[in-house]
Order: sequence, then C-alpha cells, then structure tokens
Amino acid sequence: MSVPGSVDAIRYARVLALFALVAALALILAGWGMLSLILDRDVISQPEVPLAAGIIMTAVPLGAMYIVLLVAGPRLARGRAAPAAMIALALALGGIALYGAIGWGVFVLGWADTFFGPFCWWLGIVLAIVWLLYRAMVMRRIHGADRPRWPWEEPGSP
Repeated sequence: MSVPGSVDAIRYARVLALFALVAALALILAGWGMLSLILDRDVISQPEVPLAAGIIMTAVPLGAMYIVLLVAGPRLARGRAAPAAMIALALALGGIALYGAIGWGVFVLGWADTFFGPFCWWLGIVLAIVWLLYRAMVMRRIHGADRPRWPWEEPGSP
C-alpha cells in the first residue's frame, strides 16, 4: 500500500503512464490490423499520401494522452480524484478530433479516412479505455493493493 501523496505513489503513476502509452499504441495498431483485415481496406486509402501521415496522425493523439496521464496521474496519487468518465470522454473525443483534424487539414485526406473512418473511432475508444485502466491501477495502488505474490514470498513462510 502506498500512502496518497508519497513519492512512491507519484513515481508509480509516472512509470505507469509510460506503460499505458506503450499499451495504447499496441492496442491501436492491433485493432487497426484487425479492422483492416475485416473491412478489407487500408487505414489510409489514398496511395499518394506519405507514410509519415499515419505516424503523425497517431503520434499526436497519443502524445496528448500521455500528457494527460502525466498530469492526472500524480494528482490521483496525491488523493485528488479526477472525474474518470469526463476525462475518458474528453480523451476519446479529443483523440478523434486530433486524428481527424491532422488528416483532413494537413494531409488533405477525405472524411472516410479521418472523422468518419472506423480507424479514427478505434483510436478514440482505445484512449478512453487506457485512461480508465490507468486510473483504476493508480487508485488500486494507493488504496491498499500491492503486487501479486507467490506463496513463498509471503511474510512468515518457510
């Protein structure tokens, strides 16, 4: 158990934010692969668009999520709970807006590849789910749960 506001709890929240970022990227890419396979279409259907477009369109919402986690995580670790549903909705809609705005405004992609595409919505869903899981793990840590232990790690075991 970590005491709310302790250095251990804040460090845990920051390190967990990095793991959440990597998990979000993995879920986004795996989901896009499955969606592409099921729908038989590419994430960006216009062949003249450079590869960097997809990378930038994905990296900016992920970076925004990481900043939110770095700001909200230590606040959670200090015992100041943030409204989970509101932040999840803001991350989802913000991720969709960033992905769509960059694709539509910067790389001149069509609406089907940006705001109304299934890949854009999957990104928003993943950002919201990762936030909720991140929040649950930080709250779990500061309210008494510790890592799982093997029977021989318990105090007093032979």
